[in-house]
Amino acid sequence: MRKEEHELNPNSVFENTDSINDVSGKIEVLENHYFSIRIDLFNYKNMIMKKIRIFVSFFVVMFCTQTAFVQPFLTPNYEINRIDDVEYGRDTNFSGREQPLLLNIAYPINDTVPECGRPLMIIVHGGAFITGSKQDGSVNFWMEDFAKKGYVAASIEYRLGMFHPKFFNGCNLANYECGSMADTSEWHRALHRGIQDVRGAIRYLITQKETYQINPDNVFMIGESAGGFIVMGVAYDDEGDPVDPSVLAVAPVARPHKQYDNACRARYSYPIDSMLLERPDLGSAFGILNPEGQDYKVRGVASIYGGIMKDMFFDQGDVELPALYVYAQPNDLIVPFNKGYILGGYSSCAVNSAGCPWAYGDPYAFGNFGVVKMLDAKKQQGLTVPEYKAEFTDNHADCLTQVLFPQTTGHAIDNFTFRTKNITEFFYTKLNTECANSNVLKWSEKSYLAIPNPAINTITVKTKDNAGLNIIVKDQLGTIRMKAQSFPVGIETLLPGIYYISFYENNLIHVVKFSKI
Repeated sequence: MRKEEHELNPNSVFENTDSINDVSGKIEVLENHYFSIRIDLFNYKNMIMKKIRIFVSFFVVMFCTQTAFVQPFLTPNYEINRIDDVEYGRDTNFSGREQPLLLNIAYPINDTVPECGRPLMIIVHGGAFITGSKQDGSVNFWMEDFAKKGYVAASIEYRLGMFHPKFFNGCNLANYECGSMADTSEWHRALHRGIQDVRGAIRYLITQKETYQINPDNVFMIGESAGGFIVMGVAYDDEGDPVDPSVLAVAPVARPHKQYDNACRARYSYPIDSMLLERPDLGSAFGILNPEGQDYKVRGVASIYGGIMKDMFFDQGDVELPALYVYAQPNDLIVPFNKGYILGGYSSCAVNSAGCPWAYGDPYAFGNFGVVKMLDAKKQQGLTVPEYKAEFTDNHADCLTQVLFPQTTGHAIDNFTFRTKNITEFFYTKLNTECANSNVLKWSEKSYLAIPNPAINTITVKTKDNAGLNIIVKDQLGTIRMKAQSFPVGIETLLPGIYYISFYENNLIHVVKFSKI
């Protein structure tokens, strides 16, 4: 509609009007004219609305089309169900007490389950092995985010705690009284227990694969800080690898100084006087929880500002190793970016600013950048190493900045959404879509028989050397029912049911199933 087509001056219409008839006729002219304008405006409005409707319809169609064809495991499309505080086993913690171990689990409820089952995502929190929770914000987000993407996702609780020194450490701050360890072995032992627990949690979930429709051939892990150390240990610390002497039986620890009493009592919810100060052999890194859930394959692992305390990347020929995603910021005060002492950055800052001594008992470690350099060096030597994706920031925040802004500098994620997206896309390329379960984990190549089975009063297993076997009998829930050092083991006090008897021989863990009647 052009504006000039409807320009009409009402005054000019009544010029030279002589009669009522002339007036009425000219009024009719005006009515017809303005009626035509209204019709044109109405049509114009309808034309605009039609175009708007076409545009909106196109947008809706495009949106729905994109939504309908979004691939699972990349975008959080699904509604989820969540179950908290599921007990996956019990084991002895650093103080000698039996501890229940819990996990939270989330899974999609309106997805189309793949023929082979859903992939499994394990999330492991940080906290320097003395603090942290499966409820922490980041791990909780990852658990729910990956469940919405089609994974079965679980946030894992593991055994925390270390022995700390009996003497005064001048650099201790409020709420960090237990930060300095009795000796370097405490870090290795805490890591070892964490690796055992996460493997036990994975095996528990594999036993529930029918319930949650899990594909055991697609297991992935994300760990931050201490959790990053743990997940890399789970992925790459194999049964035949050299064992750190710290996880064997080491010297007892003297009772801590009185000044630590209140802080540690509150932290661990039991008095120090009841702690068992012995430090026994921790056994195999595979642990003894849920031995019936052995068959699974780790496809990918993400270490978020984590690292390793020893070289775990031994050449295994053509064996497919789990892919590795690593992230870190250069000036991390807690975990060294390249290599150095854990917490060494804080100690260095303290020395420079307040003249405090170095923290006691800190181990040497390779941070994620040091891990990448190690892998590159091994690859140049022609050795088999895992495929990796490394992301490092250019943030070189100084000590004061990191202390004042810990969530944006150093030991933190610069952009949580961006890093999560990159982890998701990297893991997506590692999913195995074939319904096969090969290259699974095995504890021992040797088969043992429980004699007799079913048993009434005693149970025995024929071994090469029947001494110092660290025998443990557990029920199906993972609860320790008895311990022994040699066979036969008296089981008169056990209730009828199914049990698992584990023992160590030739530096390997062996598990035998038997029935008590």
